[in-house]
Amino acid sequence: MKNYYSVLGVREDANQLEIKKAYRNLMRKWHPDVNRTRDATLRTEGVNEAYAVLSCRESRDHHDLQLREAGLSSKPLFKKTEIPCLDCHARGFKKVYEKSVMNTVKLWLGIQISHEEHLCLTCCGTGWERRIEEY
Repeated sequence: MKNYYSVLGVREDANQLEIKKAYRNLMRKWHPDVNRTRDATLRTEGVNEAYAVLSCRESRDHHDLQLREAGLSSKPLFKKTEIPCLDCHARGFKKVYEKSVMNTVKLWLGIQISHEEHLCLTCCGTGWERRIEEY
């Protein structure tokens, strides 16, 4: 299995502009009209193949998946995301009311009632829920 990122000499998280720049530089260097060595045509074919795969989003994703399965990828499998905590409405604390019918009616009518504030266990008081998601 070829690692096309190493053929072009770019990182696995390189954007399309970096890939195109690396492709153009390598083609200038290894094009058979410019470079008269024997392996220039082989290298040009390899660079063309790598650019064809990495320039298309779908084929690049497929190539990344194959690299992961082969154990050759240095890309992380998961990404960290932070979203506002919905349990405490991004405040870090939850209001806890005494459960009774009267308190439910008062809350529905908008009347202030006594409550306790507890640390939100979902976000640990930060107001942000941290998740680890698969790419």
